[in-house]
Amino acid sequence: MLFKEFFKSVKEGKAPTVSKGSTIYILNEKKLNQLKKHIGMVENLNVPYRNESFCEECRDERFQLLHTFIKKNEEGDKEEATLLIKRIPKRAQPVCKQCYEEAFIVFKRVVDALPEINYSDFYATSKAAYTFNKIITGEVIESYNVLNSKVKIIETPEGVKYYDMETLNQKIRSKERQVIADIIEIMKAKGAMINEASQIIRSVCQNKGVDPIKIQRFFNDYFLKLGDLQYIIQDEALTDIFVFANGRVSLNHYDYGLIECTLCFTPVGLKSLSLAYERISGKPFSYTSPYSVFYWDDENVRISIAGYVANYTSMPELAIRKFPTSPWSILELIKRGSLNPEMAALLNLFVYSGASILIGGDKGGGKSTLMQSFLYMIPKSDRKLAILTDREIHKWFYENDFRISELRVHTGDETSAQGIPIKDAVSFMLIFGESRLTIFNEIKYIEEARPFFGTTAVAGVNSIVTTIHAGSPQGILHRLIYSFDLDPEAIRNIDFIVMALPEKDLQGNLKRMVSRVTEIQKFRRNPLEEEKLLDIAKYDKIKGEWQINLEKSNFITKIGERFGLTKKEVLKLHSDLTSFYERMYEKFINGDVDNLELAQYVELFFKEWKP
Repeated sequence: MLFKEFFKSVKEGKAPTVSKGSTIYILNEKKLNQLKKHIGMVENLNVPYRNESFCEECRDERFQLLHTFIKKNEEGDKEEATLLIKRIPKRAQPVCKQCYEEAFIVFKRVVDALPEINYSDFYATSKAAYTFNKIITGEVIESYNVLNSKVKIIETPEGVKYYDMETLNQKIRSKERQVIADIIEIMKAKGAMINEASQIIRSVCQNKGVDPIKIQRFFNDYFLKLGDLQYIIQDEALTDIFVFANGRVSLNHYDYGLIECTLCFTPVGLKSLSLAYERISGKPFSYTSPYSVFYWDDENVRISIAGYVANYTSMPELAIRKFPTSPWSILELIKRGSLNPEMAALLNLFVYSGASILIGGDKGGGKSTLMQSFLYMIPKSDRKLAILTDREIHKWFYENDFRISELRVHTGDETSAQGIPIKDAVSFMLIFGESRLTIFNEIKYIEEARPFFGTTAVAGVNSIVTTIHAGSPQGILHRLIYSFDLDPEAIRNIDFIVMALPEKDLQGNLKRMVSRVTEIQKFRRNPLEEEKLLDIAKYDKIKGEWQINLEKSNFITKIGERFGLTKKEVLKLHSDLTSFYERMYEKFINGDVDNLELAQYVELFFKEWKP
């Protein structure tokens, strides 16, 4: 019976858990993978048969047998399923033997894949538990500390990497758990709010001889914040956290890409997360408000949540975008292996010279991080404009007076609490006056694409940048021209497509890289059909280095025309800027230059540079 419930739960995409009494049973990872494989085989199971006139009766019997066979597989009854194989009907015709053998092989393959699940394949936790940790066996390939917690990156024998973090909940001893339970009971009796718990905590801890600081921290993290998730948020190596409706958690790690987390949420834990979101954001999350987005200033994260009627499971799902304490400059990206000083110099040269750039890549691939690094590449005192539906610019830039004017926009037709219509943003941009750099909202819909390309038409010699999801420059143009039905003429004002995608380095580690810089060259009607895309920089996976060739670049000529330089002088500018970034990177590694100083040094470089 337990197998049948697990089969149904996993088949429906839910958590691999079953509740019995006061206990939740959780299937281990190895058996879960076997069960998923078996479910796939059962769902695709079909009966081999011929279409001869004498096959009809046998065929009908086989389909009846198939129905029973599937039922026994769903119940985990391997013995009965094996007996059913012996009952596969066959007739005395010459072709029947081969047909029978084909059916026998198909059915037996499914039975052989049916995992035998015993009580030892489960681990149990209290039904009231919010989370549990999958037990993963493998090699610890890296470990590091985040505040008071230890993170381990575990690689299984199959090569799958997992993120495992020890949280405060795992460090709480039984005596301390009883103290927490006593405090909650006292608070219930007094009708005290969570933010009024401090005095009760001190009193109970003093009577029980327990450290009040640890208990207070537990209450802060698990009742005022996001519980176990709160510890993961503190890891600066992470950029995105995804909590799925089945309780599973995935993370975007800067060094390992998308990685599974051993932490899982129970249904009770998911409900607790949704309540925590309401408490933190002050926004409703219910059947009438089934999705919401909130920027949490205290933790410098953006939380998106959906559930109830907004998805098919009704369970809450969260996507958390983490922003670093201070925004990464191009030097940090060099340190992380995303690019080298020569590539940094190339991008800086283009941004400073007024290039219009599309940054493409996958979710969590580093598009927004790269885009924000451009803010260090032009004079701090020059005006910048941000046209955004979601908050993408780090508050650090505002706090340090980078002169950013922000337009909050949405895709509707009327001005509302969400901002002004995105279609009106271009008009407002003109009223606001000239800006040296315009950062535009990520293009997700056609309602965002058309205003962006309208903005490029009036940007003139000033740089404008946006991001878009796609796997290649060709994919970006295909999406714009054919999916969004955008006139190719609108693309004429775009100079470059920069791809930020995960690539494996020579050690086999997945790194977020600026993998490709493609110039859109002059075209007559359609750059895709005319093959007017020129790769001027590309990461060579075999050599593990970037290859740059500017000989055929039209934009190099534009730079020369703007600043009164020959092509040779522009190439020398790029070379000198590369040397500059090599010096800056050395200073950065030694702790002799910070982000604010980098912006000042970049401005000084362009002021003092001479051919």
